[in-house]
Amino acid sequence: MTLDTVAKILIRCFWMGIAFQLFLLLWALPGAEFAHSMHSKLFQISRHEFDLIMYCCMGLVKLVSIVGFLIPYLAIRLVMRQQAKKLS
Repeated sequence: MTLDTVAKILIRCFWMGIAFQLFLLLWALPGAEFAHSMHSKLFQISRHEFDLIMYCCMGLVKLVSIVGFLIPYLAIRLVMRQQAKKLS
């Protein structure tokens, strides 16, 4: 597997993470009351606690997308650019 292939995989994973985050946001806005009513029956949590958990999950998805996929993608692209300059 070449660096170019790994870079393509990483950028696709990044965009999929962003798409998942948008899905979570669009799901959380209109369906938050329904989701809270379902989860509060199982876990006895308040609305504030539920909102806090949801926002933490969205932040975690964003953090994983950026740190796990975008930063390695940029690092690989920088290495590939340096290698191309050495060859030319």
